[in-house]
Formats: sequence, C-alpha cells, structure tokens
Amino acid sequence: MKLKFHLILTACSLLLFQYAFSQVYVLDSVYTQVYDPFSNSWSLNERDIFFNNSDYLADSLIRSYWDGTKWVNARFYTYGYDLNKNLDYRFRRDWSFATQQWVNKYQYYNIYALTTRVSNIREDWQLATNNWQEAIYYTYQYDINGHLSERIRYIRDLNTNSWINNRRYIYVNDSNGYRIQNTRYNWNTISLSWTLHSRYEYTNDANGRLLTRVRSIWDSNTSSWLKDSKVDYLHDSDNNLIEEVKSVWQVSSNSWQLDRQKSYFRSQQQVLPVSFLSFEGKLINYAVQLQWKTTLEINNQGFEIQKSEDNRNWLAIGWEDPINSSSLKTYSFIDDKPRRGINYYRLKQIDTDGQFAFSNTIEVNVAEPAELFSIYPNPVSEQLNIRYGLESLPESLSIYSINGTLVREYNSLTPQLDFSTYKSGIYILKFVFKDGRTIIKRLYKLL
Repeated sequence: MKLKFHLILTACSLLLFQYAFSQVYVLDSVYTQVYDPFSNSWSLNERDIFFNNSDYLADSLIRSYWDGTKWVNARFYTYGYDLNKNLDYRFRRDWSFATQQWVNKYQYYNIYALTTRVSNIREDWQLATNNWQEAIYYTYQYDINGHLSERIRYIRDLNTNSWINNRRYIYVNDSNGYRIQNTRYNWNTISLSWTLHSRYEYTNDANGRLLTRVRSIWDSNTSSWLKDSKVDYLHDSDNNLIEEVKSVWQVSSNSWQLDRQKSYFRSQQQVLPVSFLSFEGKLINYAVQLQWKTTLEINNQGFEIQKSEDNRNWLAIGWEDPINSSSLKTYSFIDDKPRRGINYYRLKQIDTDGQFAFSNTIEVNVAEPAELFSIYPNPVSEQLNIRYGLESLPESLSIYSINGTLVREYNSLTPQLDFSTYKSGIYILKFVFKDGRTIIKRLYKLL
C-alpha cells in the first residue's frame, strides 16, 4: 500500500505524519426509476448529480428529470458547512423554462449548540418583493443519550408576524440508539391540540443499518393505523446504501405494489484515515496538557499517547478513544508527572485494521526546580510554606545567616516550617536533594 508524507503547518505547530491511505466511497449520483404495473417495467424518472468538495462533502447537487429523450434541469441545491463540518445552510433554486435560468426557491439555515442541531429556519423567495421571507421554523429536542426525541415545525403567520404550531414529530429509539419509530402530529387550529397524522416504523439490522421503513396513516374514523407505503434498503458489504425500493399498499389486493426505485452510485477515493490540524503541548499548573485536533477520521481505532526523556526510548502513558467523523474534533490529555527539563511527546494513531502511524514529536520544557520550587510568604513572620513543584522533598535544609553562619539544619522536612522564634533579618536557605542538586533561596524574617 502506498505511503505518503503530509506536511501540515498551523499557527501552533508543524505536523509531519506518515500514513497508509484508506478507501472511502463518495456519493456521485442517484438515479430514480418509476414502476409501471401495467407493463411490469421500470422507466427513468430523475437524476441527482453531486459535486463534492475536498472533504468529500456535497458542495452542490443538480436534479434533472428524464423527458423520454434527454435530461431536463429541475433543481439546483448548494450546501455550506461550518468549521465543525456541520451542514450550515441548504439553498435551492429551480429551473425556469421561461427565462432559461435558475431562480431562487428557498434556503435553510441550521443553528447548532456545539455539534448538536437545535433549530433551523427556512426562508422562501418572494418574487413580488424580490427578497427572502421567513416561512418555516424547526426546533429539536434530544434524550439523555443525545438521540433526537422531538422535532416541532412552526409556520410564519404573516398576519400576526408570529410563529404558530404546524407539525410535531416524536422519535423513539431502541437501547442501541437506533431509530425504530417516528410519529407525526398535526396542529388542530380548532381544538388547539396535536392530532395524529402518520407514523414511520423502522427495522434495523444488528449493525444499525436501516433495512425497512413502513409508513402508516392514522384513520380517525376507525382509530387505527392504515398501511400507506414501504421502503426497503439494500447495502453493500462496505455498509454503503446502494438501493432503496418504495412500494405502496394496495387495499384492493391487500398487498404491496412496487412504486419507485433509487440507485446510488459512488466512486472510491483514497483518503488519509485521520486528517490532523494541530498537535501541541503546554505546561499548566506543573502538568503538561497535550491537545490535538482532527477534521477527518475513518476507521480510526484510537490514539496512544507516548512520552520520552531522550527522544529515542518511548513509553505509552495514555489512550484516547476516537470519535470517527468528518467534523472538527479536539482531543486533550494531561501528563501529571512530567520530568524536569525537556519532555518529548508523540501520538501513535492506530487503524481498525492494525496499521499505525506516528505523529511528529513535540517538546515541552518543564521549568527548572528553581522556578517551580518556592517559599512563601517572603518576608515571613511565623510559618514558612514550601512549595516543591515537581520535586520530591529535599533530603536536607541548611539555614545560614547573611554572613554565612550556620543557624540550623533540618534532615527531615515538611511543607511548613515554624519561623516564629527566629530573629529578624536575612537568611539563606540551602535545600539539598537526593541526587546532589541544591536550590538556594533568600528569606526575609520580620519581627
């Protein structure tokens, strides 16, 4: 498998990664056929052509209809994304046969709390006034596990210039978080209450792949659900959706009848399993905080955090599980036991197939003990506190007067020393450590 070096320059650090490419399948087109029960045959109906960006997300889509001899323009969608690669907006234009150009139809804007969508708004294009007018507004609610549980749709009342209830969707998920039901209610403007309208029921396989979706309509006369339509989904061995077949319920024959079929076509692309933006480390409260950011993760098993004292011999000190998505992600790890001086860190990114790659090495210089080792308050009147920072307790402490006379020695130390009996003046404190190093501090004793 080919290997390639990628050099990524950021404001924080310089990254150099060596990776084996992974394969992803990028959606290129969708073709829809409709079924004719009389001739028992399929015929082309519409086509969606996708134009994708460098992150393999759709920048735009052109929908065309088959008129029997050629493809005819119908709709043009463009998409925008935020820094987390969440869908930010969707803009639709329709083809005008009169002017032979695309004309505005509507646009959706999504609002997120971090990466969770909490609402979106649709604006419709007003030909008469040549501007956008708010038309539809959605709010989203989630359960304690972060799964969508409710969505409410409001429509703009132009007379009162306010949002009024329109539709409500209640979602039910199984213990694995897979959706199994979605019930729609319509707002009754007479009773001012929600009334049942329709329901979707989903069947998933053990891996969470959607297999079927059955739609039923609520019959208020019989207070029962009536079958309406069904969609069967087919996936390939790589879990890509390749086909969906819709059927409609025939009351007369009490059976499903084929209606339309969508076929999905994808191209294989070679991409890095993990796309890094940055990897940096900094000293915070005598601990080293490592932080790295990714924008794309595919089949990533996780990150092993490694540390070295000499940039040659490495030790694993931690592990971070992956998120595996195409949005911006930030990881953080704390090394609470760095050594004095230079600490070397790197990441070992491991794929689900066992392949791995190392990040570049970063250095974090932990301050010398003299900078972290401190005594306070200074001047002192009674109790002296000793902050050891990254160091273990010194083996001994010698206290000298300003003229060099030894005043007292301690061979067993605690974080506090009683200085209430010392005379006022200047003292020199000499701390000696097990490895022979010494730290000298000047102390002022008050009356």
